[in-house]
Amino acid sequence: GESVGQQSAELKPDYSGANWVGPACSGNYSASNRGASDITDIVIHTCQGGFSGCWGWLKNCASGVSAHYVVSSGGEVVQLVEENDVAYHDACFNTHSVGIEHEGFIDDPNKWFTDAMYCSSAKLVKSICDRNNIPCDRAHIRGHGETPDCSDHTDPGAGWDWKKFMEYVQCGCGGCCNAA
Repeated sequence: GESVGQQSAELKPDYSGANWVGPACSGNYSASNRGASDITDIVIHTCQGGFSGCWGWLKNCASGVSAHYVVSSGGEVVQLVEENDVAYHDACFNTHSVGIEHEGFIDDPNKWFTDAMYCSSAKLVKSICDRNNIPCDRAHIRGHGETPDCSDHTDPGAGWDWKKFMEYVQCGCGGCCNAA
């Protein structure tokens, strides 16, 4: 019937490089109808855990939190909350942002923050920027610790390579364009 087709269409990720593993528990995000003019920022997080445990927790009703995407060290991307909905990833900075969690621990960046992760995350960020008319710059792509979010979070941590990441966002993976 028509409703089955509609339901399966709704389960496609916003980003073609992501696998849909959502939706997150309904109490962990706000169903919304955000459009490109409502989404102004992208927030980069570190899960403080492994990939499947991270997105499993974000999907769990007991967590009270969610994120739009999770990226693994191997470059896999999953989506739990549609971009037009408000995920609970950044306290009072959620309304106008898309949240991307990254597998790993801030105290061990060399183990977790791989080139594959930076590349996959950068492609995702570029897609979000392009689809929502967000400038692909550090004023709009921020770490959780850099947002005015009413919390004391410090992720993605000092080990996150912003220079490499922004170069990949702006110039493609492995690109060398002296990104700002």
